[in-house]
Amino acid sequence: MTTDSLLRRDHEEILRTLATAAGKNDGAGRSAKEVLETLRPHLEKEEELVMPVLDALGDLAIGGVASAEKPAEIAGRLSAEYHMMFREHEEILDKVNTLYNEAKKSGDDETSELAERLKAHIELEEAVLYPAAMVAAKYAEKIIKGEIESYRGLEQGEIKRFGATE
Repeated sequence: MTTDSLLRRDHEEILRTLATAAGKNDGAGRSAKEVLETLRPHLEKEEELVMPVLDALGDLAIGGVASAEKPAEIAGRLSAEYHMMFREHEEILDKVNTLYNEAKKSGDDETSELAERLKAHIELEEAVLYPAAMVAAKYAEKIIKGEIESYRGLEQGEIKRFGATE
């Protein structure tokens, strides 16, 4: 399974659960709608700029040059949007905190747990995924421009990935 499909699956599950919460006729439902309105365009940006780069990361780590093309292509746009994506997280987190408080007020444990999950998802993106995508995109860009040679490390067959069958 690719990084892209793992993150996309997580995003789809978050959106599905938020949509269910948004259908409730209370403060948590209204807050969930606000989170959805802010979150959807942000997730689209991540799927366009971050996921393809992260998907190439495994191959880049073992010296794959062919997978450098797409991340190199995205590098400039990712650099331009990088700080904005963090600012978008601030806005999303404000709304997620309101969602959490509204869900707690109404005793909606499922929605308050969703809010906590969203916070953890954002923390992971900011601490690991966004920086990894930026480094990979810049690395790929340098490979394509011929400024550095690709790292030659492990061969693809030497790596046993989780869930891989022989």
